[in-house]
Amino acid sequence: MKLLFYLSNNASKEQMTLSLVDNNVAISIDFGTSGVRVVAVTLQCAIAAQARRSYPLLTPHRGWTEQNPSDWVEAAFQALTEVVQQLQDYHICMVWFRWMQ
Repeated sequence: MKLLFYLSNNASKEQMTLSLVDNNVAISIDFGTSGVRVVAVTLQCAIAAQARRSYPLLTPHRGWTEQNPSDWVEAAFQALTEVVQQLQDYHICMVWFRWMQ
């Protein structure tokens, strides 16, 4: 299988190909309001591994809600480590991030 893609930051839209094999996975790191979810998905759209970690919402004053960015980083690394440890027979071909909006 070949995947065709373009470099979005390249003005000439240089075409590139990437050979993909059945044991490749893409990893999604999804930062939500209360936690992070890391999922590894195969090319057949099956979940190969997943993990979640939560982080606290801080309320220092009434009506305020804050988060500590270092909590995001720590939670993401913990979840990513757990997922990668489950992927011994896979190759990671892509990682993408999604942030809360």
